[in-house]
Amino acid sequence: IHIFDNRNFEYLGSIGDRGEGPTELANPGHIATDTNAGKFYVTDIGKMKIFSFDIDSVLKDPINYVPGTKARINAENFPTEYEYVSDSLCIGRSIAPIGVGDYTPSVSKWNMITGKITPLSAKAPKIDQKRVVCASSAKYSLAAEIYSFYDLISIFDFEGNLKCNIHGPEWGNRGSKKKQYYSWGIFCRDNKFIVSHFDDKTDYPTQLIIFDINGNYIKTLEIGYMIQHFCYDEENDRLIFAFDDDIQFGYLNLNNML
Repeated sequence: IHIFDNRNFEYLGSIGDRGEGPTELANPGHIATDTNAGKFYVTDIGKMKIFSFDIDSVLKDPINYVPGTKARINAENFPTEYEYVSDSLCIGRSIAPIGVGDYTPSVSKWNMITGKITPLSAKAPKIDQKRVVCASSAKYSLAAEIYSFYDLISIFDFEGNLKCNIHGPEWGNRGSKKKQYYSWGIFCRDNKFIVSHFDDKTDYPTQLIIFDINGNYIKTLEIGYMIQHFCYDEENDRLIFAFDDDIQFGYLNLNNML
């Protein structure tokens, strides 16, 4: 896990040895941040637990630092990606395995203390072979269920009330897993919601589609690089990207673009 300064992208340090030892990461996945406490949490699917890292201690002595255990996760239904709001409220995607190589995903809220997972998307359209990712915002108390193989996005509040469905122009075609529509999404300033969108020409999305939080279309941005993942840097009002392209990382200042 590599750590950078978000103001100028200066490299600060690394942490997280791979392995089966008591302080090592067997199969690391999602990283969530608790900015108020100065910590980040790393999901280890291999050990079915979430490790806790104190950022100041990591940077002070990364060689000898020993992470703590933040929570344990249940193999029958567990969060894969989530936004940390508090120990009792995390919002993200949970998956429940239903056989070899198959699972049921849901946008859910998760209580780290009790382990309870409550699906928010019960009122979403019924979809066969559902595959989704989740975007969420504690600021707006909203979560989006973003479909991979259907031209559809559903937005809920944190109580599970459906705010809107965004049906794209190919929603009527339904899904076949032969075509992908969306890959990732974020909520950001001025009541905006942004998703990465495939254009049928590349293996990864190169476009961003911008909506307001009520699902109204605003504009499409062509980024020009294949987007693996992106996030919103609120402090500097910009998007930060991981690309599978000629450049690995990049950023886009939003300024007046939205």
